[in-house]
Amino acid sequence: MVRFLFKNIGSRLPGRLDCPRQIQGRRYSPETYPPDINAYPESGSDARFLENDRYENHLRKLRHELHTNSLHFVQSIRDYFPEDTKLITPQGGVMLWVELNRKIDTTELYRKAMQQKISIAPGRMFTLQDQYRNCMRLSYGQRWCPFIEERLMLLGDIIKKSL
Repeated sequence: MVRFLFKNIGSRLPGRLDCPRQIQGRRYSPETYPPDINAYPESGSDARFLENDRYENHLRKLRHELHTNSLHFVQSIRDYFPEDTKLITPQGGVMLWVELNRKIDTTELYRKAMQQKISIAPGRMFTLQDQYRNCMRLSYGQRWCPFIEERLMLLGDIIKKSL
């Protein structure tokens, strides 16, 4: 939904460099934009969507689904990963920070997981120093389904075999 709003409203705001150079037959440079944002047909429907609480309803449902997803992920990680696995849930995102046993190198784990079509973000990606080698980030932004649980079980098996 946010992508929808930025695509329809945000691209016409001043300071945006991705605005089309020609809008409604008039030429604009990236530095100058039409002063009236309501000159575009989509703006009315965007505004109505925001005015009649549909957006708030959408956000409420999205927050609930993401919270449910996070609970499923946490439970699956507790069930399928080694017992010494630690979880951190950063506030305000759709990611889990997973700390594994110090013997695990998540860069190597990434390679093994990708062979099974499982994507993780190794902890080394998030620092310039030589740290977080045994950490990874997992996203719970996708809708929970049995397939995701199977992938987490498989990832847990890969981790256990790496110990």
